[in-house]
Amino acid sequence: MENKFTCCGCDCSKLPCYKKECKGCEAECGKIFWLKYTQHSVCPIFECVKEKGYKNCSECSEAPCHRFFDLRDPNMSEEEHNKYVQRQMDNLKSLNNNNQ
Repeated sequence: MENKFTCCGCDCSKLPCYKKECKGCEAECGKIFWLKYTQHSVCPIFECVKEKGYKNCSECSEAPCHRFFDLRDPNMSEEEHNKYVQRQMDNLKSLNNNNQ
């Protein structure tokens, strides 16, 4: 399966929910299934990227910002989440390198 990256650098194609519960952030306009577990109606990261007119978070000097850490999966330890965020940033960097 081809990698399917979100604006935050998550690789949807590696998630078990992809194509079952979620078609990806762009297809869902940021209204992804797991928001039912939060107080948000749209993913705050997706919303921020769209408001700023960016393609993804790599265009923002603040990335990874507080939104990445505010949206931590409660089933992950802080250390696991920090590694996950770093992987997202690495994915975005890799995408940018491939697009140059």
